[in-house]
Amino acid sequence: MYKCLQCGKEVSSLITGTIRCPGCGFKVFAKTRDPVAKTVKAL
Repeated sequence: MYKCLQCGKEVSSLITGTIRCPGCGFKVFAKTRDPVAKTVKAL
């Protein structure tokens, strides 16, 4: 999942060639992360 940095719309896949947001036409995206943080035990 990718998120448009201007309007916040989530896009499942980006098509190669013309990479634009289908909502606003902006060209910059960020990859979304899982909302759950991972915990690691200390040694």
